[in-house]
Amino acid sequence: MSYLPGVSHRILIILNGEYFAGVERTVENFSRRIDSRFSLTHAPLFDGEFAKKGRGSGLDIRLIPMKRRFDLSVIFKLVKILKEEKFSLIHTHNIRANMVGRIAARIAGLPVVTHIHSPTLEETTNSLKNRFNYLIDSITSGLTDIFIAVSKSLKEELIKQGIPKDKIIVIPACVEMDKFKEQINGKAFREEYGIGLDEPLAGMVAWFRPRKGAEYFLEAAAQVVKVIPQSRFAFVGEGEYEGYLLKLKEMANNLGITQNVIFTGFRKDIPRILASLDCLVLPSLFGEGLPSVLLEAMAMKKPTIATPVQGIPEVVINEKTGFLIPPKNSKALSDALLKIFRDKEMAKKMGEEGRRMVEEGFSAERVAKMLEVVYDQLLEKGS
Repeated sequence: MSYLPGVSHRILIILNGEYFAGVERTVENFSRRIDSRFSLTHAPLFDGEFAKKGRGSGLDIRLIPMKRRFDLSVIFKLVKILKEEKFSLIHTHNIRANMVGRIAARIAGLPVVTHIHSPTLEETTNSLKNRFNYLIDSITSGLTDIFIAVSKSLKEELIKQGIPKDKIIVIPACVEMDKFKEQINGKAFREEYGIGLDEPLAGMVAWFRPRKGAEYFLEAAAQVVKVIPQSRFAFVGEGEYEGYLLKLKEMANNLGITQNVIFTGFRKDIPRILASLDCLVLPSLFGEGLPSVLLEAMAMKKPTIATPVQGIPEVVINEKTGFLIPPKNSKALSDALLKIFRDKEMAKKMGEEGRRMVEEGFSAERVAKMLEVVYDQLLEKGS
């Protein structure tokens, strides 16, 4: 299809979609703000949380399930859809989506945009698995026309891996600002778990797996409780990755802080939960591109405590929007928590600066416009 300005062009977005975490939230956010000259169809490879939420919120969902890791029949299904329904471009996320999407696009003669959300070589604690995934991804990486990195650190990582610099564009993760605002009432969440308005509450929102470093948050919580016994700590999300979440619950019991800790499981009301917190904690060990949850907390005017891994220092400015602490350092984390719990005025200033920063650089509207430029350039080039 030749490129015509002002005419709607169909874009197929392929992603795993098994969960509704940072990748899926970013896709949903920019999809709602993209210009009408692009018609987006979302093709998750799993009938998971993204498909459920997408259908409920009006996204165009086209489920193309993979029956196994190397279900190559999906490629031929994609090629048929691309040709028969006259798509103009493919936009891939995640390793499986990259593999099948790139090959299908090449067969159909369409350009490909690949979105990189985290470093493949540091995706899990299993280095062998990481290297295997990296190898699989590398085999088809030459089929991608433009790589989108969600942070400057990820761009540098891609360059080290041999991706040409002129094929990489930095477009950050984003937030729908009208969904995350100070006016949202957080009292209901506190009431649900019997947390008083005067009781300090810190939380971690994640798909829990070892690289998130949640055990160091628990250790820090135990140290804080010794100083402020009424402090509470929320672990929001699921993710039974090698029994990691179960281990965290056992750890809380062993530390003697079960009464201070809440494990909520999967929640759909993240803005309401963030509104209830005094601060958000993300003690990741590695593997972070640009975590959406940090941006969401900052949009809610909440100070953040995080580790300076990969793209995190690009959004968490130490002692300005929150605190950066070394990975695996529960003492530094407990010290930062105590500072925020004790100094309400400082926490308020950090939150306000965080909101300003997100408004200026990480809104869904801004990111959608940056993505539109990429689409336009590729479509015009291929016409």
